[in-house]
Amino acid sequence: MDQCRGSFTAASPFSGLRSLIRLLPICLLASFSGACSINLPMTSLVPEPEPETTASIAPNSAMLSPGLSPSDWDLASTALDKALDPQLAGAATKWSNPETGARGVFAAAGPAYVRDDRVCRAFKASVATGGPEKLLIGSACRVGAGAWRLQKVKSLTDAG
Repeated sequence: MDQCRGSFTAASPFSGLRSLIRLLPICLLASFSGACSINLPMTSLVPEPEPETTASIAPNSAMLSPGLSPSDWDLASTALDKALDPQLAGAATKWSNPETGARGVFAAAGPAYVRDDRVCRAFKASVATGGPEKLLIGSACRVGAGAWRLQKVKSLTDAG
């Protein structure tokens, strides 16, 4: 009987399968551990930080007058959009903020022109923020139908 059992065990077709079954947990562990080192961007799950405003680039409102509040600039930029619109005749557009007392006028100072794939236009302006009125000249540009962004602003009042 022992002779029969020894020859049956040696000739078993399952001995190779047993070795593979013993290696299976090791292979699974190695493949799952390798997945931890894959770097996938998850930008939709992580919010982007707000860009910092630094003093190196002045916001548009500061180019007109350092005393303009954000609500003043909202009203002024709407007037600037209307005054510089190439479809309009360049008529003067007034704005005022009854909450702060700030007020001003924008008027186009020439035809629109193209620079660096942007539509640009020169303007004249007056701005008062509680002190004497400042007379300004400058230029603004926009891409497509977007909002006008101030490029250069020069005070005529401070020039003397």
